[in-house]
Amino acid sequence: SMRPSIIHLQLGGCGNQMSMPFWEALCGEHGIDLATGHHRDDGGYHTEGQQLEHINVYFKEEKDGDHANTPKYIPRSILVDVETPTTAYNAILAYPVGRLFRSDNFIFGRASSSSSSSSSSSSSSLSSSLSSSASSCSLHRSDHLHIDDYKNNTYTYGYYMNGPGMMIDAIMDAVRKEAETCDHGLQGFQIAHGLGGGTGSGLGALVLE
Repeated sequence: SMRPSIIHLQLGGCGNQMSMPFWEALCGEHGIDLATGHHRDDGGYHTEGQQLEHINVYFKEEKDGDHANTPKYIPRSILVDVETPTTAYNAILAYPVGRLFRSDNFIFGRASSSSSSSSSSSSSSLSSSLSSSASSCSLHRSDHLHIDDYKNNTYTYGYYMNGPGMMIDAIMDAVRKEAETCDHGLQGFQIAHGLGGGTGSGLGALVLE
């Protein structure tokens, strides 16, 4: 039987760094290949049925265009950082599991409000979006977010400046859309964030509210 799902939010540099080993461990537990998102039979102790049991709690199943008969498992995660998209993407891609996340669940900042904005968000995976220029970020929801100053890395700045009218609406929208994909119900949320700095503490407190 399927269990209700859990949506994971990883906020700021600390939250994202803590979450990567978590997702890598989950992929190992469920037999998910870090490069493709497909289930792989590693010949271990657990059978395929045991590995895929309750996988819907932390992963959602999607069709893979290149392998129509092989489902791809995507982490139910919202990734948030006030860093520029290029910096944030590079930090995520430094981990083997980095390419499994959906690009439209990435909510990142921009270098300045003078940067040009472009087209709407894409629902493609991160790996497919890499063909576009990371600097233009034309395929992501974060394209519409403008943060002028990253040096104010404090609780107050994260709570009052990065949140209201800037990131919180995009975060809540991403959470809502992710919740709508939980076909067997939603049992809750878990948040990985730091207690210092601005994103994990200040913006994290606003998300908790």
